[in-house]
Amino acid sequence: MAATRAVGGSPAGGIGAAGAASMVPLPSSLGALQQPVARPAVASPAELARAMADGAKSGKYAVQLSKGGKGTLYVFSDPSCPHCQDLEPELDKLAKDYTIYIFPVTVIGGEASSHRTAKLTCAKPEARAALWKKIVQGDELPNAECADGADAVARNDQMFRVMRFLGTPTIINAAGEQTPDSIPNTADAINQWMSAAATASKASKEQHGQVHPVQRRISGSHPKRNRSSGAD
Repeated sequence: MAATRAVGGSPAGGIGAAGAASMVPLPSSLGALQQPVARPAVASPAELARAMADGAKSGKYAVQLSKGGKGTLYVFSDPSCPHCQDLEPELDKLAKDYTIYIFPVTVIGGEASSHRTAKLTCAKPEARAALWKKIVQGDELPNAECADGADAVARNDQMFRVMRFLGTPTIINAAGEQTPDSIPNTADAINQWMSAAATASKASKEQHGQVHPVQRRISGSHPKRNRSSGAD
């Protein structure tokens, strides 16, 4: 399946002729990563994990879909993204066992997603799960947009681009690791990946006293995501 690219992403960039890096500060209210990040470098899994946990805990930036005991999944998702829409039934299956947070972004749908996600994040946290399901189906929300909601989504978009995520949906576990590009976005595959990551983490702690993250395979093709234009 061909990947769809969004308009308005950041350029590939990196180190310029003068040796200066393009610096983009992360939003301070997302917790970790208070210092500017130089492209193309990204945060370590531990730093990303702290940022995601702080963002979810704040109640401003995310939609909590479920609460489960097997682990936590953070998902950057655009309601206009076809692959994100396809993921929703799989998240419903995972919701029985996992705590799932959706961080709404607009990197695929642009303005169409912007208005709907801003209204979504204006709602009280406990009401957002049902509203998220509505906007993923293409429904409009009756409530008005608010400045705080628009700001929350803008910060999610900034986080997405600063971290140079390849496209939506981007799925991250509580250790700050992304799902490998080699596995499909199905409940069974994600559950197996989470179980393997937990087993590897436990074994590493027992042997070395520290976590050894499951490495993410780098691939030039990402058919399970709609690509953001800042990915290359």
